[in-house]
Amino acid sequence: MKVFLLLIVLSSLALYFFFFKSSKARKKSRKNRLDIAKWMDMTPDQRNEFDEGEKKSTFQRKRRLLDQIRKEYAALDTKEK
Repeated sequence: MKVFLLLIVLSSLALYFFFFKSSKARKKSRKNRLDIAKWMDMTPDQRNEFDEGEKKSTFQRKRRLLDQIRKEYAALDTKEK
């Protein structure tokens, strides 16, 4: 009886997490559809400007991440010596 009750609880938790994750994914896909609609309403010049802005922000984000990684490795290297 205890094993059966444990299985019911575990399966209900698994179902809860599955539905929670799938609802997040649905919300994200709805947001992407709205972004695509906005994108299609833009003129070609606006699209190019938007792309350039996204490229710059992505580059800056990656550069910050690389700098952070380099600092962490430098700290580990000096710690080992």
